[in-house]
Amino acid sequence: MYAEGRGVAQSDVHAVKWYKKAADQGDAHAQYKFGRICEDGRGVPQSDVEAVHWYNEAASQERTKGYSIGNAQFSLGNMYHYGCGVAQNNAEAAECYQEAAETGHAGAQCELGNYYADGCGVAQDNDKAAYWFKKSAKNDYAQVQYKLGLCFELGQGVVQNDVEAARWYKYAAYQGFGQAQIKLGFLYENGRGMAQSYADAARWYKKAAANGYMKAKDRLNLLA
Repeated sequence: MYAEGRGVAQSDVHAVKWYKKAADQGDAHAQYKFGRICEDGRGVPQSDVEAVHWYNEAASQERTKGYSIGNAQFSLGNMYHYGCGVAQNNAEAAECYQEAAETGHAGAQCELGNYYADGCGVAQDNDKAAYWFKKSAKNDYAQVQYKLGLCFELGQGVVQNDVEAARWYKYAAYQGFGQAQIKLGFLYENGRGMAQSYADAARWYKKAAANGYMKAKDRLNLLA
């Protein structure tokens, strides 16, 4: 309540007091929240080391008690990924992302897909990358919707399908994701996965160009 100012005046000091009290008493949610407070430096001195400690405490409890919403594991994965408060370790990050992804955490599913696509911390595996991208894409993550469209366009981890590629590019493009807008323009221009339309191709290239993508301006010039 105090952290967001819901029903009371917003106060980082009071939020710290109550989250810390509950965290010390073993409440997993409070441990995660206090970890976020330490990472952000809200009401306490910023400390990635302390954040990692509390994320670990929360994640450990969630594993033991058999329930989780994935936030602690995902945050811990990010700390290992970037080397904040711990030594950088992609294998540890992958394990944390895997745990969080299995709870349905969309961000973790996206990152795990990236790890499998790039062979980062895990063996490279296009099938597993596409699997996790599909899971995450259903939660309106524009970046991962674009990546899933790319999987379908290139046939990486899925059967090649321009119609599906266009569908996922369109979801991302409507959210303003420039790379998806370029791809959608290209599919319209070449009649792949949809009826050919230079007008629609130009429309999406213009949107991508407005987002600063020079390649889209080049495609517009070729259509002129």
